[in-house]
Amino acid sequence: MYRLLTWAVGVLALATVLGAIGYDLTTERIAQAHAAMAPSPTRPAGEISNEGVERLVVMPLQPGSDARRPIRSPDGGPTIERMREEMGAAVRLTASLRSTDQGPEGAAIIDIPPTIAHKLTGGLARITLWARADRKQPADEFGVALSVDGQFTGWVRFPVGTATYESYSFVVPVPPSAAGKPLQVLIAPDTKGSTGAISASHLIIDRILKPGEPEPPIDAPPVAEPPAAE
Repeated sequence: MYRLLTWAVGVLALATVLGAIGYDLTTERIAQAHAAMAPSPTRPAGEISNEGVERLVVMPLQPGSDARRPIRSPDGGPTIERMREEMGAAVRLTASLRSTDQGPEGAAIIDIPPTIAHKLTGGLARITLWARADRKQPADEFGVALSVDGQFTGWVRFPVGTATYESYSFVVPVPPSAAGKPLQVLIAPDTKGSTGAISASHLIIDRILKPGEPEPPIDAPPVAEPPAAE
């Protein structure tokens, strides 16, 4: 009887430990998914820290109809193709022959919603793109920039590999003079002047909190709706 009781206690203890491990793993996955905040099964949050920031919007980059594209390409810009990845939807951005590492020509454009632009004005914005190099026609380096009222100040460049999606972030000031003016994120899929391609899944925009500003409540950030067809 004593051995039976000892065995039963041991089984209960083991079940408790396994249950705790399972809970921790589940909690970790939820935390990672919440940090990435894409609307479907997504890439893990990686090394992005959300301390000291307010998450404003998550913008999935799957292109819709011509009038409802969250990401678009001007004349001479990169080609944009919808693609299905092993972990969700994304777009392939392939540089055109006019791409250059000296200016915004050949870049894809993402318009920041006016309500988000208003919150960023006079502060610091953190722009994060989840991307990887295309496996068929990989770029070695891509660039991202924030444009205020059509102005271009230079690329923030990132070496990129094909192995997996990673988060690529940079912090940029948004001057008070940007109030009421359009903000755009520009993406150059190949800043080496070639015709390489990258795959991108979504864009995240955060606001860096000012010193002494309280942390915002931990709620799911809005997912940007594409503009309505006119």
